[in-house]
Amino acid sequence: MKIDISRHEWAVILNSQALKFQRGKGWKRIERLFRQNGIAHRLFVSQNQTDASDMIRQLIREGKRHFIVLGGDGTINHFVNHVMHEPIDHKEIFLVPFILGTGNDWARTHFTKNSFMKQWEQFLAGNFASHDVGKVTVLLDQQPQSEHYFVNIAGFGFDAEVIRNTLKRKFWIFPKLKYIHSLLVSLFRYQPTDVEIQLPDFQCKKKLFSLAVGIGSYNGNGIKQCPDASPVDGQFDIIVIEKPPILKLIPNVPRIFRGTHVTSLKEITQYKSDQLTIHAVPHIYGEVEGEMLPLGCYHIVSMPQAIQILSEKWN
Repeated sequence: MKIDISRHEWAVILNSQALKFQRGKGWKRIERLFRQNGIAHRLFVSQNQTDASDMIRQLIREGKRHFIVLGGDGTINHFVNHVMHEPIDHKEIFLVPFILGTGNDWARTHFTKNSFMKQWEQFLAGNFASHDVGKVTVLLDQQPQSEHYFVNIAGFGFDAEVIRNTLKRKFWIFPKLKYIHSLLVSLFRYQPTDVEIQLPDFQCKKKLFSLAVGIGSYNGNGIKQCPDASPVDGQFDIIVIEKPPILKLIPNVPRIFRGTHVTSLKEITQYKSDQLTIHAVPHIYGEVEGEMLPLGCYHIVSMPQAIQILSEKWN
């Protein structure tokens, strides 16, 4: 989808930390580009996540539909969750995420080069994808407890354990090393869980190590976990892994980064579906784009082409 970006006023949402990005030079550079290209915009600065939530809700209720956010995967996730809980036609929402974060896995699915100027070029061209959104309903005793949304990958079992361990480790100079350390610790400690996976026309029982539900392909700082995912087809790329022996897994790590692991290990099964339910006793952890979900069972459903998001590859 192409739009004329000059016909709209864009609400730019920054948290106070992003405003300090490169001692303020990051935002000043972007603001200069807005002025040079004659793009109408208003800046809104939030002090914390609660402040951002209130700000987004208020702007939507005032009729604002065109947004720019600066941050990483977590920032995109927060915005999408705020928007999807509002009782509006979500297809009217246009989102431009200018990536300033550390992981940036969502951007790898959408741009040939993970850089601000590449994203800026696509913004000027008005290139947007009618993007799927995944909805996770947390279940306890088969009753819905809460709803959470994602536009990249939701992970369960080992994937969530890695995120949980990463969040425990607050003080690391290099975030990518913190993630790798948590991954290695979890690899040796995490024990598979008995689960039942229900798809619309199929169900199975697994000794589950990892389950990834992909709208996008990349997770964990560049791992091509769901290689056949498309953000615009209404279907999830579902990768289920039963734990292989460590000595068998280690030689396949390069394949996991390249996305060729799906056919290299017999412990991996791939499905395509627009929904699934995960039942586990004891309950397993889940996460969406690095944000932890409450413990429980999970029902995940695709909402096809739910919002419009800047994209080079899928417009």
